[in-house]
Amino acid sequence: MNKIEFLETAYQFYPQNINYLNNDMKINPIYLNSTENVNLKKLIGVNFNKPIDFGKTVIDTLYENGVKIELRDATNINMGDKAFNIQHSGFFSSQKLKYYPLCFVFSGLIPYYHFYIVDIDISFDNPIVKNSYKWNKNNGELLDWKNEKKFTDVFNKVSKIIEQKLGYQKFPDNLIYEKIPNICNEEINSNKFTFFNAFFMNNFYCLP
Repeated sequence: MNKIEFLETAYQFYPQNINYLNNDMKINPIYLNSTENVNLKKLIGVNFNKPIDFGKTVIDTLYENGVKIELRDATNINMGDKAFNIQHSGFFSSQKLKYYPLCFVFSGLIPYYHFYIVDIDISFDNPIVKNSYKWNKNNGELLDWKNEKKFTDVFNKVSKIIEQKLGYQKFPDNLIYEKIPNICNEEINSNKFTFFNAFFMNNFYCLP
């Protein structure tokens, strides 16, 4: 798919120029009842248009093909996911209280996947705040990992298996955070809504 096709697909699931909240800051029934929102809800119900154990299938496939890291299914449709979220939580920094969950997300709307790293400062001083985590800049995403061999080795191996064994393609990096005009959802305003929000997640998060 190219950019135009991604745009056309996104517009099938999110109504254009209709706010999720109306002027009274209540859920807009026009948005809820739109053809696009109905289409979205049909595909991202409990089964994501896929078997309920799709996350387990992904993990088993990776293990069977030599991936040694521990993985878990962190999918949570209640957080607005449009994708299965498979996470590895084993990377720590010994110099700082840093925590680097690796995330592989598989869209329930298109046959594409994306991966990223969540960047977390662990707070032991105030463990109640934000579930013991303090988000760093960039909305919680680690951006400067591509020169780190410990990360690139994992991503390269996992990507190869995903594409060969599961039939998913990598969503283009140059488009993933590009804003899509005139659409929104319950959490993201229309001037901030991206392809990542449309096809994968509303926000970065990880399991504790």
